[in-house]
Amino acid sequence: MGLEGIAGKIAKFRHQVSLIKKDYKTSDIINQIMRDDLIAWKDTVEFSRDIRYSSLEDLGKQLFDFLMQEITYLEDKTGSQIVRRPAYLWSSKTGDCKSYSLFVTSVLKNLGINYQYAFASYSDEPIARHVYPIINHNGKTVIVDAVYKIFNKEKPYKHKWLFTKQGKNWHVTYYNNLNGKQMEGLYSIGSVGESINAVDGTPRKITDFVISKPIDQMSEADMDLAIMRQRLEIEKNIVASVRGIGSQKVAEYQETINGVNAIIGMLNNGQDEQLNAYVGSLKSIAKRVVQKTVTVAKKTVKAVANVVTAPLRLAAQMVLEKFLPKAAPSFLYIFATDKATIDKLPADAKRKRDKQVLLAKFIVDVLGMKQNHFMGIVRNGIMAQYKMSPENKIAEIINSSGAIKGIGDIGVIEDTIKAVEEIAKIISKVTGKKAPSISKDDLASEADFKTATPQQKAAITKEVKSKPEAVEPGDSIPSDGGKKAVQGICK
Repeated sequence: MGLEGIAGKIAKFRHQVSLIKKDYKTSDIINQIMRDDLIAWKDTVEFSRDIRYSSLEDLGKQLFDFLMQEITYLEDKTGSQIVRRPAYLWSSKTGDCKSYSLFVTSVLKNLGINYQYAFASYSDEPIARHVYPIINHNGKTVIVDAVYKIFNKEKPYKHKWLFTKQGKNWHVTYYNNLNGKQMEGLYSIGSVGESINAVDGTPRKITDFVISKPIDQMSEADMDLAIMRQRLEIEKNIVASVRGIGSQKVAEYQETINGVNAIIGMLNNGQDEQLNAYVGSLKSIAKRVVQKTVTVAKKTVKAVANVVTAPLRLAAQMVLEKFLPKAAPSFLYIFATDKATIDKLPADAKRKRDKQVLLAKFIVDVLGMKQNHFMGIVRNGIMAQYKMSPENKIAEIINSSGAIKGIGDIGVIEDTIKAVEEIAKIISKVTGKKAPSISKDDLASEADFKTATPQQKAAITKEVKSKPEAVEPGDSIPSDGGKKAVQGICK
């Protein structure tokens, strides 16, 4: 008889749930697991007392089999991250890797057996997406990952953080299988990465926009691919913020991003035959996006930036890569594009929108950009900053009860204005043209709608959020890779 025969001795579920809300980071989930580790053992005291085992391998196999046979793997629903302690896990008979791990470690703690938590990433990105327990006692190691479904084995990882209890602290050892690098140090909030990697593997911020070749050599398709890749990365991180460790949807996004990266590399190297073979080998989720990408990428188009001098080429690249994503919040109102919606805007919002449109058109015209590329980069910057679409950010501002201050706190506003000023300075230095100015008083704010009636607010909100591009990421990867949202500026 297995452990199911004594499962009735697991504590009864008292409806106490650890819930991590929508705005958490991966490190928040890790911290919650560590907090629950302090109390989860209480649920399995009687259960653990009746377990009989002949060796650590035997104990690990019994716990592994119990989870495999008695518990159904279930990913958390969008919008929440639930860490189920053993009583809840057994009551619901469902859970994911976080809850599986807590169950195993609660038993080990009751039996006086040392253990570790392994947090792992299976992509180049150094952000933990899975957790599993490891028995590590008296020189013996046993891996108990029932999600992987192979006893005493771990899935090959790219990054792993091994947490070992030392007194009251957790000591973390970091393993990087990309280059064999190993680092050690005490765990602290944020130590399990929140950054992403560029194509060359170097860490960078999510707000960065990566141009993989000189801008005067980029076609419309090249720019579309770069915007698409950044959009997918941002959406993946938003999904990870909602679904977190153990999310299959995050893995699907990463698969799609890998496909786009591969296409960019093959196109840059003129590998048409390899490109066609690669697309044919992809799974359906990535294939939908990548096939459309290939169609776009094979167009014969002129360079995206109609620049004629080296200084302007360099200026355009600096603006697009470094400053435009950071300046993105200052262009929020240009995403109200329908004339009917614009006509409903209160005077203050309309005035600000006019100034934002004026600066946007100036940048587009001077740099020789396509409007849809400008809108795509700005949209990505807004989504990276607020973890929501520009349309939903506008709706949030309209319906704010004072909990937010327009586009954000003082730091966000200062960074945004500084980026706008840098863009104006670069363009002026290279072309001699003076860019229209935007100050912090021209940024979106809930005060812009103080004169609007509840009916007007409701109407504007409905129209703005009805746009297809207002749909938040996560339920499904958009079939065009997130490209549909790149509209013109001035309707």
